[in-house]
Amino acid sequence: MKFLTLTIALLGYVSANFLSSYPHFFIKSSADDDANKSLKEIVKENGFAIEQHTVTTADGYILTLFRVPGFLNETIQDPIKKPVVLLQHGLEADADCWVINSPDVTHTFVLARQGFDVWMGNNRGNKYSLAHKTLDPNDPVDKPKFWQFSFEQMGIYDLPAEIDYILEVTGQEKLSYVGHSEGTTQMFIGASLNQEYFKSKVNVFLALAPITRIGHVRTTLLKLLADNVDAVQHLIIDDFGMYDMFGPDWLRDQVTAAFCDTKLGSLICDAFLEMIGDMDVSVDNLSRVKTYLTHVPSGSGYRDFVHYAQIINTDRFQRYDFGADINLDKYNSTIPPLYPIDQIKDFPIALFGGTLDELGSVTDVDWTNQQLGNNVVFYGQYELGHMSFLIAKDMTFFTVDAVNVIKKYSTNSFVQQGFLQE
Repeated sequence: MKFLTLTIALLGYVSANFLSSYPHFFIKSSADDDANKSLKEIVKENGFAIEQHTVTTADGYILTLFRVPGFLNETIQDPIKKPVVLLQHGLEADADCWVINSPDVTHTFVLARQGFDVWMGNNRGNKYSLAHKTLDPNDPVDKPKFWQFSFEQMGIYDLPAEIDYILEVTGQEKLSYVGHSEGTTQMFIGASLNQEYFKSKVNVFLALAPITRIGHVRTTLLKLLADNVDAVQHLIIDDFGMYDMFGPDWLRDQVTAAFCDTKLGSLICDAFLEMIGDMDVSVDNLSRVKTYLTHVPSGSGYRDFVHYAQIINTDRFQRYDFGADINLDKYNSTIPPLYPIDQIKDFPIALFGGTLDELGSVTDVDWTNQQLGNNVVFYGQYELGHMSFLIAKDMTFFTVDAVNVIKKYSTNSFVQQGFLQE
């Protein structure tokens, strides 16, 4: 009965939300030739080189990294090396998200043209990182163990594995880090629990649509899920045995592309952006919505969703709540402790918030800014929603502001020698 109620409520919300928003949705998205192309195809067709790498975390997960070192056939003479940037995606996304906007403004290509060595990470559980040294996610026995993680493990294990590997390959001492949504959450966690490590490896952390405390989330759909988190968790685990959420077979590729090309489908595809965190999708590049929806969702573990739901319900940026008994054993407290982001010191952080973001509200980003204190070297608020930070029409927040921040904290000699465009 709870599931039926939840389903009816979700359908009602989608319908009401769509109908109430029709004025800016009754414009069909334009054709998009990149919708069914792979990441490698998009990168190469735009004139850039791409490499694929793998790295194994300390707890056994095998992650895929993609590297765009520069233009095709470009050669860089040692010992001069380009400054490195690591891009880390959000929930249910992957490395693809950094190339889905128009080629002249999408993140990876902007940075590559500026002379950066660009790396794109993939968290455990998405379509590029579904392997483990000893666990098989498709095996009925291994499956529950494989998916026992949330974004905390991504901050503790995934990021150090990626960063150490990248610095070893490039020969650099530090890199710049750009995260979107969950990609910011895991860095806030990592930097608060392992501060000295990240300070020694990362020269600046750029947080696009930052997510820490999210008690002021305005997305009704997410609030509904958070309010019913126990029922949903019981349903997907106990009834369906579904530990992985919305993997790459969910409403994917050709089906999505064909659907978004229809008159009604294009309206619904555009409306989907509003449902997941964009208050006004008119600021988004609707010609790239089909590309976005054919590259996400990419899969994630159920605990990611449960952990965010707990943070919404408690309005605390806290560790995973296993229940009082297990919490006492793990944390020496019946209540999960907070992530101590207020204890981070001397770690340059740039915050990019969206006034139209219904997931990472300005109120919560302001709270994050206050907690971080003097670590914040840049704080900009833009007329953008949550997903707009990937597919906005106006990307100057990144092409100008973010790039300038990265340049400021990269080694000046790269600019002086002409490897970074002024």
